[in-house]
Amino acid sequence: MGRIRIRDISRTGAPGEEQSCCDMTGGMTEVGLRPRVSSVDLMRVAERNGEWIFFGPVQSQVRNDRKHPEVAGRTLRWWRLEVRVRRARGAEPGLDGARPGEDVVVAEWPWSQEWVHAARLRRANKDGRAIDGAWASLSDAELIRRLDKDLAYDHFETNGDYLTAAISEPDQPLGLSHPRDEHERTCEVFGLCPGFDACVRALLETPAVADLLSLTAKGTLDAVPADARQHGVESRLPQEARDEGNSLMLLSIRQALAGPADGDDHASQGRLVTDLVGQIYRGHVWNLAKRIAARDGKASGRSKEEPA
Repeated sequence: MGRIRIRDISRTGAPGEEQSCCDMTGGMTEVGLRPRVSSVDLMRVAERNGEWIFFGPVQSQVRNDRKHPEVAGRTLRWWRLEVRVRRARGAEPGLDGARPGEDVVVAEWPWSQEWVHAARLRRANKDGRAIDGAWASLSDAELIRRLDKDLAYDHFETNGDYLTAAISEPDQPLGLSHPRDEHERTCEVFGLCPGFDACVRALLETPAVADLLSLTAKGTLDAVPADARQHGVESRLPQEARDEGNSLMLLSIRQALAGPADGDDHASQGRLVTDLVGQIYRGHVWNLAKRIAARDGKASGRSKEEPA
């Protein structure tokens, strides 16, 4: 299965490994301060016969690594989450690796965490090119961003057989919690797609997604789980939940591109991505409807207690 708890990457390390590194600041410090490699299967998404499907698992290595390059006499220090994948030699996307320009997608599960990030896979810096001296005047944050996103190659990877996707500063904070608290189930799911933004656009245009949005707009989408339905919970959506359909759909598609969070990877092969989109989407709509009902219930309770 393509999921791990990246918050646990730092919990154990090799004998004699440093317990901390106090001068390392910035980047993915919340993941942990020791580089331990974890093997993770990335669930590949591919288009076949006009349908987007989960094609199968691609092996990768994930670690949180410390970086400390010299730039014009100053040393940058930060932590970077890296996903390393063997470079495929075939012309078509397969399960033997990945190609430069494909995207690794990382999403938190349960899906209600609403965290997802995509990072481009880049080729190695086989020639050992130095950091551009013209970048010396940039702030540390801007220089790190450029190293992660602006170069056609990964500055730190030197093995030409591998591609690397890097996350130093995610689009939104992970908010990682202690592994023994109430979020003990929380983990990260990893996927691989030919182009994150293009895949999102393509899935938005599918008939399955259009049907879900149409049902939402009409208020007839059945988002109530079976156990709640047994207790007489109504399935009709409040208008406020209907109005959020487009934004919740966009989030659901982005998360689905990381692949299923449960079940066997091989059992998921051939499954339509839109099936998972629908599952995630109904969960988001249901959670929103519950929050609206709870809020309105409290407001109604307060109004009854107010004097006439």
